[in-house]
Amino acid sequence: MTRIEFAIDKDALAKDLELSPERAHAVALEETYFIMPVRFCIGDVDLFMSPSSAEPWIPLPVLGFANRLLEGLQKVQPKTNTSIYLAGGGSLQVALLAEGEVVIECSLTSKTGSDGLGKVMDAARMFSDEVQRLLLSRAPLLRFHPSWVAWFPNSDRPF
Repeated sequence: MTRIEFAIDKDALAKDLELSPERAHAVALEETYFIMPVRFCIGDVDLFMSPSSAEPWIPLPVLGFANRLLEGLQKVQPKTNTSIYLAGGGSLQVALLAEGEVVIECSLTSKTGSDGLGKVMDAARMFSDEVQRLLLSRAPLLRFHPSWVAWFPNSDRPF
């Protein structure tokens, strides 16, 4: 089973919203806004659980992580590796085996988990949908940001 989730950090979110994120550059939004604790569990392995921590969460900018994760999973080809950058340092190394199994290793923890590509893609899409719902509910003007369609290509955007 694959599960990717985030917990809302109300204080960080409030500070981000004070900065009028709808006017921010796309790269700033993807790298420095909406930093929340994120958990990534694949095949019963918590990829972000380090030996020195009792928690399987790491702080990541959820907008950027959602997009890089989906992009990386869409690019992965059989018997090749794809690297997905984690803001603040580190990466996820993704390999697609011939039988459709995705193997992901986290450079921060050296943990490796695997699951079917379809299951991992579904979990990544659900994570992206949750990020979109958060942004629409807390920062609704972001839907008019020039990068909205790139971040959420399947969303409706009124003009």
